[in-house]
Amino acid sequence: RMMGHEKWRTKDPHDVNTNGLRYLHQYSFENASAMLTDPEWTNAIFVREPKERFLSAYLDKGKGREGRYVVRHCCPREKDCAPETMLDFLGVTQRCYDPHW
Repeated sequence: RMMGHEKWRTKDPHDVNTNGLRYLHQYSFENASAMLTDPEWTNAIFVREPKERFLSAYLDKGKGREGRYVVRHCCPREKDCAPETMLDFLGVTQRCYDPHW
């Protein structure tokens, strides 16, 4: 939406090749520096509380729908790898990269 794409809902927000967003590293050093130091621009950073983020990921991806998200994305060749406990889920996050955690 921010970049004016009409079909913004059909794009994967995590896929840098198709989401239509421009990232700071895609600008020249001079342009990036100008954007970051220009007093006309507003700079902001948004950070989630880490424990809240972990709990949210555990409940949604680890426990929700019997852990099918974890099985599909982290261990598709194993039949029963859905985390039983939060400690199991912590182990999954250590060995399986995913943008949700």
